[in-house]
Amino acid sequence: MNKLLYFFKVKKAAVGSGILIFFISIAIFAPIISPYKATQNSFYYKKAPKKIKAPIFEKKIIKKIFSDIDKEYVKSMYHKDEDKNYYILNKRLKKEEKKKIADIISLIEIRFGLRETPSIAHPFGTTSCGYDLFSRVIIGTRVSLFVGIVCGVFAGIIALIMGLVSGYFGGIIDDILSMIINVFLVIPAFVLMIVFASYIPVKGILPIVIIISITSWAYGARLFRSQVLTLRNRDFVKASIVVGERSSMIIFTDILPNMLSLIIANFFAACLSAILFEAALEFLGLGDASVVSWGNILFWAQNGGAMINNQWQWIVIPGLCIASVGTSFALLNFAVDEIANPKLRSMASIKVKRRKLK
Repeated sequence: MNKLLYFFKVKKAAVGSGILIFFISIAIFAPIISPYKATQNSFYYKKAPKKIKAPIFEKKIIKKIFSDIDKEYVKSMYHKDEDKNYYILNKRLKKEEKKKIADIISLIEIRFGLRETPSIAHPFGTTSCGYDLFSRVIIGTRVSLFVGIVCGVFAGIIALIMGLVSGYFGGIIDDILSMIINVFLVIPAFVLMIVFASYIPVKGILPIVIIISITSWAYGARLFRSQVLTLRNRDFVKASIVVGERSSMIIFTDILPNMLSLIIANFFAACLSAILFEAALEFLGLGDASVVSWGNILFWAQNGGAMINNQWQWIVIPGLCIASVGTSFALLNFAVDEIANPKLRSMASIKVKRRKLK
């Protein structure tokens, strides 16, 4: 409990937790926050709008009203502002009149412009297909965080099992598992992911999760194995072996609790790697192009010629989201390391004392 309280007192942990909680909140409330659906490129007015842009009113609404009577009626209910950029609804209209306007224009589909610049209606602009980029970034948060956290859990479990079994039992089991770990360490993980993703016929989030999980556990397994080898030679573990405790009991009661900080640090590192790998695979077009994620947004930005059309926000915003989540996991990793390592804690306290003396 004291370590948990100390965890949130560490500045790195506080900042990292704040960033991560922010993005998790966005992922949870994405359907509420996003104004449009991910593949929505048009909308219908549900009620009489108080303010309409002049080009939309003149070209997309008035021209599409078939009845001349309805057309004149809608025109009479709006007036241009001083700058002649908007048509504004008359304030003194009754509910019945507003409802009549809504009934007329609610049948007209208003399509989004292609490659629109950021505006009030579209804070990040629109894509080459007319999709709202703000909504896609919000909805894409769910997939990117889901892949990162799930891959972190799966890769962590595989690494922990391999490291525990290899380090504790030793002998021929250690030799075989160490050889497997070394093979996965020697082969570049990202290259292996590209090969697997290229030849798997099924595209989607689940294949990407499986590919990342089975190719990114080796480094964690090597760390866990080293830690288990160290703990196995400690007196309290040897005492449990001499007493005749079962191997499972020794692992879960004596070894695992002393590896908790390393397990948490490895989880954060695995989550960070998974988010980056997922974005890279999606950017290369090896994922499902219909699934909206930050990497998928970058993929379509490349295909849509975002830089050629000066749509910097189409690339920068999802890139900043990936970098921000990556920073949060890195800060949490550093914070766990600081709490678990007595030398780092003592150095921090020495710095604080020096500041007080000054």
